[in-house]
Amino acid sequence: MNARSPDPDTKPVDDSPPRPPNPLGNAAAATGIAAYGASELWGHSVVALVVPVGAVAIVLGIEALLRVKRTRAENGGLAFLGVVAGAVGILIAVISRNPLL
Repeated sequence: MNARSPDPDTKPVDDSPPRPPNPLGNAAAATGIAAYGASELWGHSVVALVVPVGAVAIVLGIEALLRVKRTRAENGGLAFLGVVAGAVGILIAVISRNPLL
């Protein structure tokens, strides 16, 4: 066997640096779930709480998604969950506040 040819039984070594952690994705998911849960449990009585918490979840989720795209960080799915759960929490709280809908 030639000294320059790689051994077929060995796997290639991954020399790429490890992916950086993305705690913003976790924070976005947690706040989004909190906004959604609060809107489901209490509905229109906590609109003043649900809307800011949902907005924070959306902002954290967008920032986490941008970080995933920019640095190839992990937790892109949790960031997306935070955006969706925050938006759904706001939507449910606002719709339950309006008696015409």
